[in-house]
Amino acid sequence: TSVLGYRPQRPATAITFHPNNYYPTVPTSGVRQLAFGYCDGENNSFRMMNGNASTPQWIVYDGTGNTIIRDYDGSLIGLPGTQMVHDRPFFTEPGCLSKPDWGLAACRHNYFQLVVRGETGALEDQYRGLYPVLIRKDSQPQDVYRQSGVKGHKFLLVPNRSYTIWFNASVGDSPRDILLRPRFGLQQGEVIRFACVYGKVQPNLRSRVTFWTSIQTSETSCG
Repeated sequence: TSVLGYRPQRPATAITFHPNNYYPTVPTSGVRQLAFGYCDGENNSFRMMNGNASTPQWIVYDGTGNTIIRDYDGSLIGLPGTQMVHDRPFFTEPGCLSKPDWGLAACRHNYFQLVVRGETGALEDQYRGLYPVLIRKDSQPQDVYRQSGVKGHKFLLVPNRSYTIWFNASVGDSPRDILLRPRFGLQQGEVIRFACVYGKVQPNLRSRVTFWTSIQTSETSCG
């Protein structure tokens, strides 16, 4: 792929994401064999840029807040295997490189997609679009991530980390049935730990997870 030089009238980029996408990006999506006819930042032109409110037709959907792209061969940022993600604590790790001009961060670790499904409580279809699922990375508890769930609940996570999932009480009750399904990117030997937060009086909990442990504390958790 070759991108020739150009002189935009406003900050512009050769590679970006769809400005109004409902669907989160699959973490195995990526680019290779890129060639640019200009230096990054030259004449207000950038190799890559994440959209924002100044982008034409920009609308915040679950897809626009959950984008990722892999530089497979280093032709985008110079580091093969690097993932470009939103520059916020939920997605990044201490070793990530912030790219303010791009509105992204470059991270060398792997990512995978977690799908959360259920048919009861806050996961009923009638609550789609109301942000029923909340999730945080335990190493960065201050950055709670949420999605509207219009097209389902698909989260971009880092393997070998622990996360806490809970449900928006202002939307509906905690579901009695949950399916946690890792997809796209989780590799052999990588693990993930979840804590699913429930109230002490939650009845008839059924969790479809291959290996799990129930921990009795001030709240009932499945992980």
